[in-house]
Formats: sequence, structure tokens, C-alpha cells
Amino acid sequence: MVASKIDINEIRIKLDQLGDHLISLLKHRSRHPRNLGVFTQEFAGGKTWFLYRLQKEQDIDSEFGRYLYPDQHPLIFNKSELTPARIVRAIPVVEGLVGVSLDISKKLIPVYQELLEQICIGGEDETSYGQTAKLDVEILLTLNERIIGLGEQVAQYKVEQNPDIVISKDKVAIKSQLVVPEREKQVIEQSIAAAQKYAIKNPLAIGDFMKRVIAITVDVEVDYILSRIS
Repeated sequence: MVASKIDINEIRIKLDQLGDHLISLLKHRSRHPRNLGVFTQEFAGGKTWFLYRLQKEQDIDSEFGRYLYPDQHPLIFNKSELTPARIVRAIPVVEGLVGVSLDISKKLIPVYQELLEQICIGGEDETSYGQTAKLDVEILLTLNERIIGLGEQVAQYKVEQNPDIVISKDKVAIKSQLVVPEREKQVIEQSIAAAQKYAIKNPLAIGDFMKRVIAITVDVEVDYILSRIS
């Protein structure tokens, strides 16, 4: 199978698309109470409402072969823990991309929960746990794809454009070569504008959230590059 090349322009378009979709989902989520119990209260099988729904959705994705693709990564669960693919296909290859297993859930979920505190109506409503669990899963999977799936490809592209990045094992030095302030500013401003368009309460909180998402993405890029060195 011929390996496909990383198209950075197409990746940027995908990032913007996922960003727009994310803000729309956050508007839906903001209509419900914070319902942080979704992450702590057991639903079934010893799993919380969130974890149960998350595994079920990723099981379906896995059955359809999603995680055969090198740019697709499950959240929290390992690929081996999910239902095997029911299809057989040649695994697609992205030129130069190295398979790296990364878990951002411990960083991402607390940041997301803090955002819920700022944009949702207060309190808990257990009768809406099902709907909020569904939205929480969709939002966090969208973020996971944006941060890891596309983040690794951006990192690989930057390695190809500047091979000297992989010489150093200094995280600070690597990060300094990855950060693009103008692009970060653009993403944050776009997210705030979208939040204002959808009348999300406290749109500046959305901007701060995206700033933290970008920071997690840069950490993923650094970890990806360090995995190339070791």
C-alpha cells in the first residue's frame, strides 16, 4: 500500500471544522445542568455514566474499523480493550507517522469539567444524566481526535520540515519550536466569536478553555517527538 503524505493545509481545515463542531456541541451541553455526577456516579458494571457510554460508543467505532487507522485513538480505553473490528482491510499508512499510544484523559477531563462549571446552569438533575453523558462523550471524543489524532500529524509534519527538532531531548526547547502564537491567537479568537454567535454564557471561558486545549495539544506534539528520539 502506498503511504499517503501529510497535507498540513487539509489538517488545518479539519482543525477548524472540529473547532466549529465543538462550540456547537458546547452550546447544546450548556442548556443542561453541570451534572458532574455523570463522571462519579455508577451506572452499570462498576462504570460511571460517562465511562459506560464512552466504552459502548468506542466499541461500535472499533467494530466498524475506526481504530485500524493510524490517526484514530480511543479515549481512556486501550484498543485491545474494545470490540475487535468486524472487517478486514489493509491498514492505511501515513508517511512517516509513528504509532504512539497517548492518554490525555487525566489532563483533559478536569479542564472540561471546569468549563461546565462556567457555562452550564447550576445543580444536578439525575433525570438528564443520560443526555448529558451522551453529550459529554461526544465532546470529549471530538477533543481527543483534535488533540491526539491531528496533533500527532502536525508534529510529524513539523519534524519533516525541521528535522533538527528530534535532536534535542529538552522539552522546553522542543516546545519553543512548535508553538505558533499567531495561529493560537486565531483559534482562540475564533472560538470566542463562535461562542458569542451561539450565545453561550461566558464566551471568554470558551476562549480560556481553548487556550488550555492548545497547551495539551502542544504537550502531545512534544511527547510524540520525544517518542521518535527514544
